[in-house]
Amino acid sequence: LYADQYRYRVSENSLSLKLCGAHRPGHFDGVLSVVLKLLNLTKPTRAYFGEKDYQQLLLIQEMAKAFFLDCEIKAVPTV
Repeated sequence: LYADQYRYRVSENSLSLKLCGAHRPGHFDGVLSVVLKLLNLTKPTRAYFGEKDYQQLLLIQEMAKAFFLDCEIKAVPTV
């Protein structure tokens, strides 16, 4: 997934810097980058993410909207 040696990545500059992200610099850059790549490769109509990682869920939902992805990001309870 990183043929570019991770030179290109997705970065969010607000919510990702708060809560958990404040203590894990760059963590959400990696999460958003790999999720975007996987969604682009697989082209799903829906993707399901657990509510336990609520900050991550919000960031992925917002990224999908910001990049006009044709994929509905669904929240599901974490079991």
